[in-house]
Amino acid sequence: MDRSGFSRAQVAAIDALATGPKTARQIAAGRVVGPVTVTLRWLVTNAYATAATEAHTPHSEAVYTLSDQGFAAHQRIRNRN
Repeated sequence: MDRSGFSRAQVAAIDALATGPKTARQIAAGRVVGPVTVTLRWLVTNAYATAATEAHTPHSEAVYTLSDQGFAAHQRIRNRN
């Protein structure tokens, strides 16, 4: 756990999404996508991010975006480090 209360995976996903909307595959960047997807789903379930399926993405992948709550969490994480 990070000092913010988020796991390292959650912090990494929040950091990645802070730069703009991304798919799980983009965040995974060549690593295994499954654990990234689980983390992103947790962020969505807990209102830190939203997910939308975009028709123009390969295989209709979900595109994840930080919510206002996610951006606030990102600020708290950055301010604590």
